Amino acid sequence: MQAVSTAWRENQAKPMTTEGFVELSYYLTDPNLQVGAIEPSNELSFSTSQAVISPHSRHITRFGTLEQNIWLLDGNTRTLPEVIANDRPFVGFISNTVGNANGVFSIPVRLDVLLSEPAVILPGVTIEWGQAFGGHAVDFCVVHLDANGDEQKRLCIMGNQDTRSLIHFEMRDVHGIRIEVERWNTPNRRVRIENLFLGHSRVYTKDHLFSFSNSHTVDPVSARLPKYEIAFEIDNRSRDFDPIDDDSLSKYVLERQEITTRYGFRDERDGIVEWISGGQYFLSDWVSPQNGLSASFRARDLLGFLDNVYHQGKYHVGSGVSLYNLAEDVLNDAIPLHLGRREGQWKIDERLRAIRTVSPLPLVTHAECLQLIANAAGATMYFDRAGVLHIEQLGSFAGTASRALDSDNTYSRPEIDFLRPLKSVQVSAYHWQVEDDETILYDEMLPLEAGENTFIIEYSDAATDVRIVHGFGSGVTFDAFARSASLRIQHTGAPVSRHVQIYGKIIRPAETVVSVDSDDRGETLPLKNVLITDVSRARNIAQWLMDRYRNRKNVSVDWRVDPSMDVMDVVALGSEARAKTARILSTDFRFSGAFMGKSEGVVIQ
Repeated sequence: MQAVSTAWRENQAKPMTTEGFVELSYYLTDPNLQVGAIEPSNELSFSTSQAVISPHSRHITRFGTLEQNIWLLDGNTRTLPEVIANDRPFVGFISNTVGNANGVFSIPVRLDVLLSEPAVILPGVTIEWGQAFGGHAVDFCVVHLDANGDEQKRLCIMGNQDTRSLIHFEMRDVHGIRIEVERWNTPNRRVRIENLFLGHSRVYTKDHLFSFSNSHTVDPVSARLPKYEIAFEIDNRSRDFDPIDDDSLSKYVLERQEITTRYGFRDERDGIVEWISGGQYFLSDWVSPQNGLSASFRARDLLGFLDNVYHQGKYHVGSGVSLYNLAEDVLNDAIPLHLGRREGQWKIDERLRAIRTVSPLPLVTHAECLQLIANAAGATMYFDRAGVLHIEQLGSFAGTASRALDSDNTYSRPEIDFLRPLKSVQVSAYHWQVEDDETILYDEMLPLEAGENTFIIEYSDAATDVRIVHGFGSGVTFDAFARSASLRIQHTGAPVSRHVQIYGKIIRPAETVVSVDSDDRGETLPLKNVLITDVSRARNIAQWLMDRYRNRKNVSVDWRVDPSMDVMDVVALGSEARAKTARILSTDFRFSGAFMGKSEGVVIQ
């Protein structure tokens, strides 16, 4: 459950809540955008860290920096530290140069943002100036830089009066952006840029939304992938997303663009809206009919995009590899392909370092590899509302109820379904046997074109001690894994075909089945996870599953959803002292002036 005020909790306990709100922030930019460096071209700045580039506004500390009428003895201004460690407190960009009595800089203050890889297309930039002090650039230019750092084109704004500037400036094949400030709105002040976003950020409130829905599902034993998804329909009568209008935003809509949500309720005592984070999502599909009044969008969690096959599974001899390191290998291979590596995108339970496996991962998607790892570790996969992926052992399935679902907030009594009792849980532990003789794993003619040729070769059997025989000469890079190999060949000259053979020793799995039984008569639950390679580990997982599934009662309830609730929270089914408790595993709600939906889970007491 999200941290909320006492007023929020009291509001949710009433038969009718105060006014509710939904807000979405949609960030139109190249989803693969990676900032390489930030350089104040002719400046010594107080802070030029990469943190200044973000779609999200941050709280800015008011620092006194030897400027006219800034250092006031009212306790609201702090001394700027000599070193800003890890950008905390956050200061953004502050120029070394101070403007004259008219706010003009004799040499324009310049800030260059260089990209690691060029952006295909950008609709412009969003600049938040010195909002902490109410300052902003009056005259400034945005410059599109090419691969050599030279100017491609520029757009200059004169007479700006806003502390937040949304600049419409289409740029293609973008290698960098330069911001040049010629005049500030206040004399004798420095240039301040608190936030710079390479793209447009659009905010949609409930006044712009025709519909909004949210669904979250988590499997505590990681037998299935978690799924977090939102769908919303916005008012498009302004034709912002007209698919045939070259000046509309439609051409900037790309899969995997970030969308964040937040939810709120108005406090009836002071009229202030209390907001909480709703989550981070990535655009998956959209529809904008030419003659329609609305545009529809759907976005989901990061795992929905980790759908490339992971080929780098290895057979780990000896003591094997920890599930912690295995999860990191998969994530480090997957994330740069989809959203660019950003610090803090995942959090893996440290206890996974003590759990080891020798098995190679199968040829499945990155997301499915993570699911196998979590399941073998007895861990749950879920996302927090900052979009961070957690792989975490949650311990006991029981817990203390964070709130009650009772007659004041439910539309009908909870429905409880009884499942067949669980007789036993059977978990397989896998052991690998290496064949003595070398076998041909691959034998084909490969066609080559001029330039670099890349091939992914998959074997029908897992193997170790893999080697290649070829007739290419030099310019060959060969990386062998347990179930596949990567072959890169640099070829000059006319197209040609060459013979390739790959040899290795096949490894075959054998199973030991561990059973944990109950006293009940009923069904048997099997688990076959190739990453479980230790009999004692198999026994622990079997007992974990038996404890999880011992109470065979599912529950569903239609209620006035509290958006501060998370899946995996524990709730009381009723307000009486002897009410049963349940752990919520999925919630699907919609907002149409009020929050309402359905939650499902399992009775735990």
